[in-house]
Amino acid sequence: MKRKFKKREPLKGGSPMHIAAVLGKSWGKLASEVWPNEHKIKKLWQEAVGPAIAQKTEPTRLFGTKLNVSVTSAAWMNELSFHKADILRKLTEGLGRGVVEDLIFKVGRVNPPKEKKPENKPTLRKLSAHETSEIDRIADGVKDPSIKEALIRAMQRSHATDRTK
Repeated sequence: MKRKFKKREPLKGGSPMHIAAVLGKSWGKLASEVWPNEHKIKKLWQEAVGPAIAQKTEPTRLFGTKLNVSVTSAAWMNELSFHKADILRKLTEGLGRGVVEDLIFKVGRVNPPKEKKPENKPTLRKLSAHETSEIDRIADGVKDPSIKEALIRAMQRSHATDRTK
């Protein structure tokens, strides 16, 4: 049986925009604000496990209070099971109680941490009235106030640091 679908009317106000065009370089900052614990874990991981283990492991996802960690091999998975309590203790010291209560090690792809380069922080410029109104126009479509606020901050920072404008 073939289903019939109604033809949708075109969007008013122009053609739809791809989310990447809206967020641009701001996605990383927005993600860190929406999922702050995962972002903090990734930053803290090398400090908690040390550089040698960090090369062979990568925290992948936090489900509730269980942190999934990819490891390069079954041998490393076995070795890390002996260090689990120590790693959890260090993560709790850095993140606070109740954020990560268990580690689940799984063999998978690991992207070793990148070497940190000295950061040259660009100076922020004042946004033009046009840029501010465009950011507000784009953010008006977001209903959730906390996500809307994070999106506005991320877009403002992205525009203020963009050296090509």
